Amino acid sequence: MAYSLTAARSVTGAIDAGDWLAFAGALLGVVLAVGGAIFVERWKKSTELQADLKLIEDALVELEQSLSSLDVPFDADRRVADQKQPVIHSLERLEDARAVLAFAREQTKVTDIALWRGLRSIELDIDARRQMLDQEKGSCWGATLRVACLK
Repeated sequence: MAYSLTAARSVTGAIDAGDWLAFAGALLGVVLAVGGAIFVERWKKSTELQADLKLIEDALVELEQSLSSLDVPFDADRRVADQKQPVIHSLERLEDARAVLAFAREQTKVTDIALWRGLRSIELDIDARRQMLDQEKGSCWGATLRVACLK
């Protein structure tokens, strides 16, 4: 670079070497400023993407835990009324997990098509079973109230 500046000075004669260095410094400053801004924007997008993925991951973990809590075997030796309350609690927990997943989907912008397809499949599966789950919850509530009234 110094050789280029010296050559340019000898050719143009009227331009001082300090002016050339000032020009080179200004050019370098612009390049570094633009490069720094691009780096910061990419870092910001990456951080936002990680936060979005964490939100969806937490929602899916909560959904999985609520589904696993529904897997309670029926014990014929225990009273039916005693066994319904944990099921009702699990169904309420599942409802909350569905709401958390819906919230996470509203808050995030999914750009990965494989992730979008997976989430869409889960949403369709939940929607297909929503009526059944609502009926189960209603029958559990009704059966619990009937048993409580008989006491």
